Amino acid sequence: MPNVRSRGYIALLIIVPVLLAVFGATGPVAAETTFTVNRIGDASDLNLANSACDTSTNSGKQCTLRAAIEEANDTPGADTINFNITSTSKVIAPGSPLPPITDQLTIDGYTQTGASPNTQAVGNNAVLKIVLDGVNAGEEAIGLDLAGYRVTVKGLVIQRFEGTGVALSGTKSDVVGNRIGTNAAGTLARGNGVGLLVTGDQNTIGGTAPAARNLFSGNSRHGIRISGADAVGNEVLGNYVGTTATGNAALGNGEWGMTVGGGASLNRVGGTTAGSRNLFSANGNDGIALLGGDSNEVSGNLIGTKADGSGDLGNTDNGIMVAGSSDNLIGGTRSAAANVVSGNGGTGIDLYGTASFDNVARGNVVRANDGDGISVSSRRAVVAGNVIFGNALAGIEVFAFSSASANRNRISGNQIFGNGKLGIDLIGGTENAAGVTSNDTDDADNGPNDLQNFPLLTSAVRSGTTNVTTVVGSLNSNPSTQFTIELFIVLAVDASGHGEGQVLYASQNVTTNSGGDAGFAFQVGGLSPGTVLTATATSTSAGNTSEFAANRTVVPGP
Repeated sequence: MPNVRSRGYIALLIIVPVLLAVFGATGPVAAETTFTVNRIGDASDLNLANSACDTSTNSGKQCTLRAAIEEANDTPGADTINFNITSTSKVIAPGSPLPPITDQLTIDGYTQTGASPNTQAVGNNAVLKIVLDGVNAGEEAIGLDLAGYRVTVKGLVIQRFEGTGVALSGTKSDVVGNRIGTNAAGTLARGNGVGLLVTGDQNTIGGTAPAARNLFSGNSRHGIRISGADAVGNEVLGNYVGTTATGNAALGNGEWGMTVGGGASLNRVGGTTAGSRNLFSANGNDGIALLGGDSNEVSGNLIGTKADGSGDLGNTDNGIMVAGSSDNLIGGTRSAAANVVSGNGGTGIDLYGTASFDNVARGNVVRANDGDGISVSSRRAVVAGNVIFGNALAGIEVFAFSSASANRNRISGNQIFGNGKLGIDLIGGTENAAGVTSNDTDDADNGPNDLQNFPLLTSAVRSGTTNVTTVVGSLNSNPSTQFTIELFIVLAVDASGHGEGQVLYASQNVTTNSGGDAGFAFQVGGLSPGTVLTATATSTSAGNTSEFAANRTVVPGP
């Protein structure tokens, strides 16, 4: 039989876990409380001590949104604010800014009778009933200030706040299924100053499910702004920015669709999973601008199109701008990571300025923009595997602000065709009427990509017996340096006679001798007589890529 001491020890083993489960390791567990807003007024709560939302001494609880937030802040635990407003109007117009939300809380506009979330994979058929209107809230007022941990706001229309519709300085919060800057139907502008300002970390804006899609449109400045060194690890997924709720008509924000800057890092805009694609169209400046934020990712988005990827709802300026930012990824290696950047008034993707380094534009579809497809004035960029066609100016333009800038930019494996000017254009040096920069002996000149010399294709002959095509060429450039020669098929011959290179067919490395010269030969199958070829040269160490070589047509041989 156990002695008294052992019986006491067994009792402790049973009691202590029970006490911990009830009270927690450091004190009583906070209860989850639900507050139901049933009034559109703006009165404060009468008694914060009773954990009951009530603004009146009359019988029956009369709960405003302001009072509910006050009670939620004062009541520990993961609280919820629901809605049951029976008056005809469901417009809540606070006379001053609402208090910041400092505790864990969910505000759920979909609990109002008649409201329902979006169910469409493309488009937005959500029905929103609760409107938070800042018309009376004062100068630079904020609609909802999410300063706490794990705050969720969903199913609201937030409009006409002079400052920001939603300010998010907290952590691991969610903004889902709202319309911010429009009327309830998502068809007319009712703009805030900025739709959403994120200065906190690890927050999610939207989501991969249709119900999570936000609409950020009609705001006078940014649709979404992520800013500051504390803005790390946020995700922006599945939203429409600058269009009506359907995604088929323009309702642009006055300036940028979205900016990431001020040291914000490791944020993700879009992605490769189903439903993560954002739409940025019809905004007054760039669709997306990375302005002083590093190591961010922009992938899988539609920028300048309708919600189904068709049509032209271009942003007024560039599709994507990267300036003063480094180590950002635009696109990716997977096909689902491709951004479709189309119909914008400026450049499709602009890697801009001497303060930007090591940015990557990979695997995107960049088409039918009014400027260049991709413009590079930064350093050490990688532009690879993109499909770039139908842009009004160059496919890829590299230009420098000084002789020492805009170099070491690696251009590889892109499909470039049908652009208004050169497929690849290094601005500077001695140019002909088409803009082709002449080679110089031993490549001693400076400029964008150090004005890297292009290779010369001297012959391309298909054997009549083996059906193997031998392409012979040469390169004169920096002495004793290794280069990668990429051989392309030209399907639509450019008027310049240099490219554009649409299909990467083969590549090889060559090393120049002490005099700066190297010869090369490709032996490849599958090239019929009449096939037009071009090539580029890239320094394997420095990364500078040339313009396209003069074309060479495959001829039949013995």
